[in-house]
Amino acid sequence: MRGLSSGLGSVLAALACPVCSQSLAVSDAVPGALACPARHSFDLARSGYVSLVQGDAPDQPGDSPAMVRARADFLDAGHYWPIAQAVAASVVAGLASSSGPAGTGLAAPLVLDLAGGTGYYLAAVLDALSCARGLVLDRSPAAAKRAARCHPRAAAATADAWRPLPLRDSVVSHAISVFGPRGAVELARVTAPGGGLTVVTPGARHLTEVRAGGWLLGIGGEKEAKLDAALEGFELARRERLEHVARLDRRQATNLVMMGPNAFHTTRTAVDERLEGLSWPLATTVEVVVSRYRRRSERN
Repeated sequence: MRGLSSGLGSVLAALACPVCSQSLAVSDAVPGALACPARHSFDLARSGYVSLVQGDAPDQPGDSPAMVRARADFLDAGHYWPIAQAVAASVVAGLASSSGPAGTGLAAPLVLDLAGGTGYYLAAVLDALSCARGLVLDRSPAAAKRAARCHPRAAAATADAWRPLPLRDSVVSHAISVFGPRGAVELARVTAPGGGLTVVTPGARHLTEVRAGGWLLGIGGEKEAKLDAALEGFELARRERLEHVARLDRRQATNLVMMGPNAFHTTRTAVDERLEGLSWPLATTVEVVVSRYRRRSERN
């Protein structure tokens, strides 16, 4: 019988039913499931995550298993490791300047990785914080499966970042959003007053050498002022711009294309054929903006 993983057990008190927002517990009526007092139940996967996607969610299940494999392979090669280090440092600084877990109702700080994919960035954060717990929410079951085992103190659940998050009010000590969708209202609701939010967005020169070949979709015009205005309920605490050069071999260049939304419009074989004849390694600029915010108190 499927049981509750230690990771999910450590964050269970923070979870909420996505249908009625009541608390969740191991079901005594449905084996291998969590349930709320209203008897809405949610399956516990054998791989350790819980499915908290509502039944009327869109048919698109998020990243496919092939996309998730490409992302894991690319990230494991270390090309974005400086970003992970910067995210970890931002969360550490944010928790140091906040009241910690006070007000969240949890015994240890909870770090939320929203649309967190494989949990790569959350794992770096938890390595830097010996007492914190982490939770990845992602729409993709394939991503949640990997995220559930990204770190001994991490848990994972499938959830839609554009819908109400399956979390109780003010239970998150610090949230991270790396290249992903984020809803300001829900992030403000689940983050404790005085808690933090770290957002990573691509800079203007991010992957320009790869984009010049037409292999990636364009970068949206999300400038810093626009981001700040969108995050109602948060105030900017610190911002830094990171830049380094990644040297990609042919496999990693293909992974870079196939790990994102481009994969919905092409195939791995087609991408690999387009890369034929290029000189390797391919040097490309990695430029991102790391913004750390503080959750405003209710009286503000």
